[in-house]
Amino acid sequence: MRATLSESLQLGSLALIDVAVKALHDPDPGDDQAEITWRSRFASYLVYEHYMQRHGFITSLTIQRSFLMPMRMALAGEIVTVLDSTIMLTGRMIDSLSSVALGTIILSISRSHLGATKTEDFRVVTGHELAVATSTSANVYWLVSGNASIVESNMTGRYELELQGDHNHIENSHFGACYGSCVSISSRQSALVGSSMQTAVSVVGKFGAHLEIRDVEVFDVYTPFLQYLDIYEGPTMLDVTFTMVKFRNVWSAVKIDASQWKLTMQGVTMEDVTSSGLTLQSRNESDRGIAQLRDVSMHSIMGVGLVLDRTILNITGMTCRECSVGITARASSLNLSGVDIPGKHKQCNGIILKSSRLEANDVRMTNLAAGLLLKSSTVHLEDVFITDNALGVLPVNTTGTISGLVYFNDAADELCQDHNGYKACPKVEHPSAAMEVHHSKALMLSLLACLVATISAVQGLKLLYTEKALSLRMFLWMLGCGLWPVVMIGAVNVLLVIRRAVQEQEAKQRPNLEEFVGPENKMMWRLLFLLIWSAGGILYVFFDVFLNRHGLMLTGDARRRKELDEKKARLKKRLDNQSLRGRMQSLHCKLFAAVDCRKADATEIFQEMKDLAEEEASNLAGWFEDQRQVYQEDDGGARMEKLEKRPDTVLDIFLA
Repeated sequence: MRATLSESLQLGSLALIDVAVKALHDPDPGDDQAEITWRSRFASYLVYEHYMQRHGFITSLTIQRSFLMPMRMALAGEIVTVLDSTIMLTGRMIDSLSSVALGTIILSISRSHLGATKTEDFRVVTGHELAVATSTSANVYWLVSGNASIVESNMTGRYELELQGDHNHIENSHFGACYGSCVSISSRQSALVGSSMQTAVSVVGKFGAHLEIRDVEVFDVYTPFLQYLDIYEGPTMLDVTFTMVKFRNVWSAVKIDASQWKLTMQGVTMEDVTSSGLTLQSRNESDRGIAQLRDVSMHSIMGVGLVLDRTILNITGMTCRECSVGITARASSLNLSGVDIPGKHKQCNGIILKSSRLEANDVRMTNLAAGLLLKSSTVHLEDVFITDNALGVLPVNTTGTISGLVYFNDAADELCQDHNGYKACPKVEHPSAAMEVHHSKALMLSLLACLVATISAVQGLKLLYTEKALSLRMFLWMLGCGLWPVVMIGAVNVLLVIRRAVQEQEAKQRPNLEEFVGPENKMMWRLLFLLIWSAGGILYVFFDVFLNRHGLMLTGDARRRKELDEKKARLKKRLDNQSLRGRMQSLHCKLFAAVDCRKADATEIFQEMKDLAEEEASNLAGWFEDQRQVYQEDDGGARMEKLEKRPDTVLDIFLA
């Protein structure tokens, strides 16, 4: 079929109803006549010359229940309507003055299919309004300068959609796999609702734009899905809202590099992201962008969940599971609440900050290589749950406070680093004083304390059974035994603190709770291990002391008997003063000689003997007291009691 409508017809309207057009012959690509013009005998075309010569448009053009394929077309109309039709183009007119296959001011397409073998062969240009409903297109280039409405339609192949009007609405439609940004939006207000996307969307233009994306599924996109790069200076006032959007197997979800932009996300999920979930950057400090996230879930992010540069971020409810890095920020301000960053195999990192400020509440991190990596920042975190990581907090030149459960991290709960010879680190406020010590050191100290308590108990009881009296050594051994209750009280206190923290998490009805019960289980096993270790010590005390207590008591009695005998021997030796006895004997001989010779010095000798006797007699009181004490110790004082009942003199008692 060939149809050339010349300007002489002066058409006001044209209607193609129940028309079927099919080329009788299509030349081979290698044929000399492969390039078809409307004068070619192989051509199947529909051309309005008036449009080609740029003299005007058909006022009204209607294509209804028609089948036009394969053919070439160059038509233009002010109001064009396509209903229940199929238009397939094999190429464009080579000598046509325009590459546009269908140019309109108002275009309405319903229940139809438009397609071409190449994108450049089917170009649709709409100046004022486009309405597409329940239709499909393949390899079609759409340029909409006015408002657009696309409902329940599909675009596949190598297509392009440029929306330049003030208001655009896309609903319940599918955009098939198309490499790159095949949808371009430069409108002031656009809405993408209930659709599925396999291509990226680029936002262009200097003016402020509002884009709403709701109930959309994005998958298999290998460039950033939404990308805005401001090539102009100054604020852009970009406002993008994502609601209930799911990203799956994408390169990146959003990438913004502009000033004074705003991004809002609620109920968004991201899975299998290759690069980063969100890359948000502001051009300067004074025109920083604002990102507000609520109930956002990320899973399997090979890069970084959130990359921030000079950005204000507010998060209420976010999960970043198995992200290489959860959040990294530079010169940004972050306000977080209800954030979970669980890792896997301790190969991921939580939050990395540089020259930023962080205000956070209810943040949980577990199974990571490092929870918080801070440099030259200020942080204030409350109710944190940083456990089961290789490293908890690594601050460098950072100030602030961190309160909550920061415990059971392998290397250290906090590892403060020097910065130019100066340490400035946030204060980690533990809920229990027992948590001030790292858990591995606490375990070793606990085992050592239990061992010391066991040894102290053994030695103390042995000393008690053998000596049967309290002493300073006994008191010291009893102090060593007191280490065991201190260790057990500290372990139980830590377990109760962890249990209370877990119960608080349960009360909040937060998701992913099963990821954060590890500390409680670990502490329960650790307490059980300490109890078993202590039970071993108790068994050792039982077998080493209690079963041998009679032998220890006999050994003690024998030792005391020996010591008592030694005391008695020393007392007898004290009573027999050999030097004094020799002196007295010498004086006694001199006294007898002086008396026999009637010498005058006999009185002096006697007086000297009397003085020595009185001096020795003064020492007998102490000797008698020591002897009484020795007899009091003999058989528990039983012998002394018997001796006191005898009517003998005191001297006879002690000389017996």
